[in-house]
Amino acid sequence: DINTLPYSNINFTESISGSIFELNLVNPSKPRVMYTFSPDSVDGIRCDIYGNIFITRISQGKIDVMAPTGELKDSISLKNIKLRVKGEEIIVDGSDPTNITFGGKSGNILYVTIRQKGVITEIKTNTVGREWHAVQSH
Repeated sequence: DINTLPYSNINFTESISGSIFELNLVNPSKPRVMYTFSPDSVDGIRCDIYGNIFITRISQGKIDVMAPTGELKDSISLKNIKLRVKGEEIIVDGSDPTNITFGGKSGNILYVTIRQKGVITEIKTNTVGREWHAVQSH
């Protein structure tokens, strides 16, 4: 039953237009445009337990964090990321982040794919992913 879901809204991107949408699952109608970035500059999206939205910004080298109200709260730079690959530390220019998800033992690690390098980077946050929390709660 949809009325028993812990979260009644979902958010999604439309990459070509650069728009971030919100859709109410209890009373679905036309999705609400929350924010529009420049065209072809958004890809992956995840929410935390507070409804903040983490958006990968293709060709921008960052993750933008949006409040549930649609206001931009923060940006996480992915430029010059230090990674350990096969025992060696390398610096990666994370200018093309794509997919994003929360995980780790406590659900507070962002895993982000960097398209041009074929790597996944980890970013520790001060919050927990919504989907991770929902799965742990059931």
